[in-house]
Amino acid sequence: MKKEVVLKLNKGDESALKAIFDEYFEPLVQYSYAYIGDKEAAKDVVQQFYISLWKNRENLSPDTFESYLFISVRNRSVNYLRDTKKWVRMDQVPQEMSSDAEEFHQTEAHKIIQSYVQSGIARLPKKCKRIFLLSKADGLTYAEVADELDISVKTVERQMGIALKKLRTYMSDYLIP
Repeated sequence: MKKEVVLKLNKGDESALKAIFDEYFEPLVQYSYAYIGDKEAAKDVVQQFYISLWKNRENLSPDTFESYLFISVRNRSVNYLRDTKKWVRMDQVPQEMSSDAEEFHQTEAHKIIQSYVQSGIARLPKKCKRIFLLSKADGLTYAEVADELDISVKTVERQMGIALKKLRTYMSDYLIP
């Protein structure tokens, strides 16, 4: 979604809402359906989300808009299941998604997760982030990281433990248990 469309939506432009609806309604319904297992209920969840989207349009960020769409619909779908006590095991959900919708869903889910991981890494303390990136992004061993930064391997281990703990805590807010 282009940032300009989200900015127009922020200002109350109904044509922007229509453009977003046209582009995302079906993928969001498919996404909700994957949780709920009921096509009509999934449509209701997404329609209610669009009402909320319009009411809260002034607070939307163009940078995280797509993530916001899917996370909001996921949360509403989970709330629907909780409120109706209709829990469905994922292996029991009918596989009626078209390959295009499924591919779109997987790509969007990957983008969402990747953006949260990047956000979590950005929140790490400077030293911790540097050690984490040398190890995970650059593929260095703990000993190589220690040599690179002139610190002990134990310090690298401790900092990696801190980084992973902080990332797990940060990500737990965004992932379904």
